[in-house]
Amino acid sequence: MSSKFTIPVTIIGYGSSARTFHLPFINSLPSVFRLHSIQQRPGSKSGPDASHAHPGLTIHPSIDAVFGQDASCQLEPLPKGGLAVITIANKLHFQVAKQALLTGRHVLCEKPLALKSEDVTELDKIAKERGLLCSAFQNRRFDGDFLTLGSLFETSNETYLGEPLFFESHFDRFRPLAKGGWREETPAEEGGGILWDLGAHLVDQAVSLFGAPESLLAIVRNSRCQQPASIDDSFHLHLFYPSHSKTLDASAPAAGTKPAGLQCLLSASVLAAQTEDAQLRFKVHATRGSYVKHALDPQENQLRAGQSPGSHPESFGKHAPGASDSERLGTLTIVEEKQRDWLKQPSEPTKPPKLLESKIETRPGRYIDLYTNLADVITKVNLLPETDAQARREILDKQKIKSSQVAVAIRVLELARQSAKEGRVVTFSMV
Repeated sequence: MSSKFTIPVTIIGYGSSARTFHLPFINSLPSVFRLHSIQQRPGSKSGPDASHAHPGLTIHPSIDAVFGQDASCQLEPLPKGGLAVITIANKLHFQVAKQALLTGRHVLCEKPLALKSEDVTELDKIAKERGLLCSAFQNRRFDGDFLTLGSLFETSNETYLGEPLFFESHFDRFRPLAKGGWREETPAEEGGGILWDLGAHLVDQAVSLFGAPESLLAIVRNSRCQQPASIDDSFHLHLFYPSHSKTLDASAPAAGTKPAGLQCLLSASVLAAQTEDAQLRFKVHATRGSYVKHALDPQENQLRAGQSPGSHPESFGKHAPGASDSERLGTLTIVEEKQRDWLKQPSEPTKPPKLLESKIETRPGRYIDLYTNLADVITKVNLLPETDAQARREILDKQKIKSSQVAVAIRVLELARQSAKEGRVVTFSMV
């Protein structure tokens, strides 16, 4: 693709997020993205001097300069139809994303997209009205283990798990000493703490699979007691879904019955004293089987080591040779095919059906798919006249991370904090 049709990108902020999670993917896709500029305040201490790392690149001194609203700056702003990648402090996400949209730029924002669900809804509304993309960097939807898990709920898969009954998702680590940094020093109302950090990922994954819950119960606390009590470092979040409305079909062992609703347990701890490859990541029970996976996806560690899909196209997203079985493999247990009609009548006494256990390979992680999806959508939208609102909406609907869905996840996080404060189950609603 010629430079005429590449998408100009400005990275707003030049901290660890920008350098580790965004620049590697932009640089890995030169046929569709062109790094136009970086915004970094003069004297900023959030990262190294961007002008030294990117000589000759435009370095905007202010956010207003990125969008051509700083009269004192003569640098070329990000062209309209370009992509603003927002990687600054969480409390600023909403106002900068809104500014970008109102000035005609597409938006990819680090999670959380905003700290209030109503603000996410407002961004979604503005983006739709103006025919622009507004998305959040929910890259954990492209973890290899999550992609593997999602495939097990596809009815066309021969290892289809059936209707979900229990879903457990962990992001546990052993960090008995607080290391400091903004996540452990910023209060929750400004976007600090583990619920906004890892909770944003775990909730987004659950909502993308199962939708909004019916109610929820949360425990959010500071378990190490080394930071101010208002800054959380662990949580346990239970999501409750309504009972299944349909009876199970003939492919399920308990055909003809209606199981209780799905329950999800989402949890993060900094005091889980296990090795990384022994940490539970997912445990799923469904009407036809179960799936258990330990250890984390390798992509974050690969990025921190300087690897990217561009520099290591064959190995990126895959566990390294010599990785343990728990890192590479998940445990799948399903009902033996010939015994799936074992219970014709719910009242008929019988022994449980035979279960078959196997180890299955984890799919490669695909963070880059988030960026290729953005490129595809933005390129097609930018080729359309601004007056063709219907065609723009149809293309924008192909976003993999939609802000309307992100709003549901942010609302769950809001209600989780309410539940923890009040010590009770709260009903989910968007208002």
